[in-house]
Amino acid sequence: MLQKYLGTAYNVQNFGVSSRTVLKKGKEFDGEPRSYWDTQKYIDACAFLPDIVVIKLGTNDSKPINWDNIRDEFAGDYTDLINSFKNLSSAPKVYACYPIPLFGHNNWVNPRSDAVIKDEMIPLINQAVEATGVEIIDLHTPFVGLDYLADDKVHPNEQGKMLLAHLVAEAICPECNIEPLPTGFFIHLSTFDMGDKAVNTSSSIGNLDISPVLDNDFTTGIEVPFSPEMVFTIELPAAVKIPAYSLTSGSYDVANTPKSWRLEGSNNGTIWLEIQAQNDIVFMQNETKIFDLLSLQYSSMKAYSKYRIIFSENNGGENLAFTEWQLHGSENTLNTSVLNNGGKLTAQYNTVTNEAVSNLTDRKVITKYCTEVSGKNWWVIYNSPVPVKVGKYSLTSGNDFPERDPVSWTLSGSNDGNQWNVLDTRNNQLFVGRYSTMEFEIQDKQNEYQFFRMLFTKVRSGNFFQLSEWQLFKYQEEDTGIETPKSYGLNIYTNQNDLIIQSKADYNSDYEIFTLSGQSVLKGTVPSGSTVLKKMAQGSYLVTIQEENRKAVKKIRIF
Repeated sequence: MLQKYLGTAYNVQNFGVSSRTVLKKGKEFDGEPRSYWDTQKYIDACAFLPDIVVIKLGTNDSKPINWDNIRDEFAGDYTDLINSFKNLSSAPKVYACYPIPLFGHNNWVNPRSDAVIKDEMIPLINQAVEATGVEIIDLHTPFVGLDYLADDKVHPNEQGKMLLAHLVAEAICPECNIEPLPTGFFIHLSTFDMGDKAVNTSSSIGNLDISPVLDNDFTTGIEVPFSPEMVFTIELPAAVKIPAYSLTSGSYDVANTPKSWRLEGSNNGTIWLEIQAQNDIVFMQNETKIFDLLSLQYSSMKAYSKYRIIFSENNGGENLAFTEWQLHGSENTLNTSVLNNGGKLTAQYNTVTNEAVSNLTDRKVITKYCTEVSGKNWWVIYNSPVPVKVGKYSLTSGNDFPERDPVSWTLSGSNDGNQWNVLDTRNNQLFVGRYSTMEFEIQDKQNEYQFFRMLFTKVRSGNFFQLSEWQLFKYQEEDTGIETPKSYGLNIYTNQNDLIIQSKADYNSDYEIFTLSGQSVLKGTVPSGSTVLKKMAQGSYLVTIQEENRKAVKKIRIF
């Protein structure tokens, strides 16, 4: 990739070695020596007599066996490594790179948090740079929040490598007119997040409609005059756990993007508890940054029905501007799925002990189904005791190893287990965080099926597949996956830009439609046994239904 960016005037060679350290006494977890100094590649790099040297090392030095014992030798060994290249007869120009962030916490590849890299290692790299007079390429800051560029939260994937090469190329040859990264390269929006279930939203800015930052569309957003302690609040129908959240900057002036904020949760709207604070975050245009909250075990996380984000600082502009705020997690209880109605669950592959397919429907997010698939297609089938109509389904990601997440699949229904009708197909889907739920509409809501098959066709990378939960929700009950008030006499659904309210009650029912900011846009009455059809503008709405002494709230999306 770097060769492509720099062109034929350069001859790029790679002398990197996996799992190696700057430290001359560096080791692997098992105590085996792992210093880059001892590799043939280091000897070959020197023999190459380069004109330019780019050093990106340090991640493996941060492992406890190294950092906890010989960190005091890091700056000196890094200085020696730089000088060993500077003193070659070719007298090369040397660049020292800050390592990319450690996105994970307590993962098996490197159990350190990024604080070790950011607060302890980078200052020591700066010491080596000052001692040798070489230049720095900051590969850390541009990757902050972009954990989807490293499938295992340590090693960059293909897209992450492209960003690495782009940053290094621009540093080496700023006059080379390096081709820009593809449009939308930094955008990572889920088609569903828990914010899509919001039953109420508000802000500290009067009647501001914040629905554009909740519509899963990075081309819409808000831009308002900035003042410290600006608040945006989402209320969900039930308490949920949020292991990750994300913000997207959009195409606004980056000076107006958020810089510092805190995320808080509450269950009564009065007592708010801080979940996470972020400071000094720098956005590029059209960039999604994801913030992982899993510093604690999932079982220790608190579930809240209300979340708010309070912005204390922007990046120097007059306004606050962003296009998306997404909450990625899963409901605290999983009680509404068709898959818990006493049927039989089977899988084509069931190979990992204690991580059997039965975990998919055990209503426990912290368990998972994991199996080896080795690049083949594979299926999971549920045989319901009775045929059911299904309107939605959801998938919840596992606790670790994002590379095992499914990205492409087809859901089908059958009444004999042989002839299958396609209900939904998805390609290139990406879970944003761990224990993150994605929910999908089914097009065929009118037919009952007894068998349901998930045919998975691709994982992000590697030979293993994992998933925490699979849920199917009855159409006639309009289940959402979270227990919400239900309208027993009315059926509410959408068809493109039509909102359809169908009465099954023996009395008149009043309805009112609101924007997500609470602005009433339409209200009326559905006579007994009648259907009301309304043309609606594209967007997200809340529909309230009053039936005698019952009230129900449903969120809809008009496309």
